[in-house]
Amino acid sequence: MKNLNLTPPVPLDGERTVRHTARAIVIENAKILMVYTGRYDDYSIPGGGVNPNETVTAALKRELHEETGAHSIAILKPWGQYREYRRHSKQPEQVMEVISHYYFCALTAPLGAAKLEDYEIRSGVKAVWLSLDAALQHNLNTQKGALAGQALQREIDILQQLIALYPNHLS
Repeated sequence: MKNLNLTPPVPLDGERTVRHTARAIVIENAKILMVYTGRYDDYSIPGGGVNPNETVTAALKRELHEETGAHSIAILKPWGQYREYRRHSKQPEQVMEVISHYYFCALTAPLGAAKLEDYEIRSGVKAVWLSLDAALQHNLNTQKGALAGQALQREIDILQQLIALYPNHLS
């Protein structure tokens, strides 16, 4: 898969665990399906962790269904991987190497009800459709503030690359 990092990731010192995630890029009618998180005031590509004994594509469909209510999903093609290193929030001596696998997808039915986990509900997670540039500009503004989450730079990098691929999908 293509390397989607705009700059090489810098490994952190510490005991490292690898976490794979799956992320779905869904673009319809010049809008991208994103997940808004009120806790961080940012937009992110829907997706999440791959469970043990689960394939990346199975995780992709599960996470897209849970976060957005999508239940009929066509995986069109893989796009690439984005690698990042983060300190574990509860054990700062632990380092997570997060490898996000991105796929272009299409919905073959309207969104249903999301099946959010308790922490996602508390964080104000909701699925939204918006233009690529609106999502990018919002995240760039959020990056300047105190709420910025650990994944914000990844989301900005990915949105910038999607805008280059889809210049006619701007508002």
